[in-house]
Amino acid sequence: MIGRRRAPGPLVIGRALGGGAYLVGGAATLAAWRLLPRRSLAVLGRDGVYSVIWPLVPALLAVAVPAAVRFDARLLERVSGRPRWTLRARGLGLLAVVGAVVVAGSPYDAATCARNLLVLVGGALVAASLLPASVAWVPIALYPPCAWLLGTRTNEIHAAWAVPLRPAGDPLAWRVAVVVAMVGVVVHLVLGTRGGAGDDDLSR
Repeated sequence: MIGRRRAPGPLVIGRALGGGAYLVGGAATLAAWRLLPRRSLAVLGRDGVYSVIWPLVPALLAVAVPAAVRFDARLLERVSGRPRWTLRARGLGLLAVVGAVVVAGSPYDAATCARNLLVLVGGALVAASLLPASVAWVPIALYPPCAWLLGTRTNEIHAAWAVPLRPAGDPLAWRVAVVVAMVGVVVHLVLGTRGGAGDDDLSR
């Protein structure tokens, strides 16, 4: 007689839901904030124009999102006994916890860091749901340098679309960040990821 297969534990499920990728992205973000210069840097190709780059660092966590959320929902649903959308919600919960730790550990303005995480992670969730896995990371990797190079108008003045570089209290930037984050969460919960299931085998 073959015994019943034991359900995976919380650590196994957490790993399958992308916990490892989130931890790496969060650690990279915290390290970059401490290693990169705090002063404004000259924007390439723009004589006399300077801008800080620390607001763009949360992209290191966001770029890990497309790989983290591409877990095998069918397999995990079967072995855990939980519906797919609740598994996706738990994965987002892990991401939220790591994001909160990153914001709390930042040496910079917490509100700006939180806003930038919202817009970058939200965009990454949308990309993971709508684009093939092989290229889902590209938009979130290209947006920060484009914001710095093309969105910087003059010193301390940035285009409206360069949300991470906008002033901390900019109401439009906050509205955009919240909307993008909400859209990312809803799209991810409903659609999951594009490109098929992952290869994690939790039944071992």
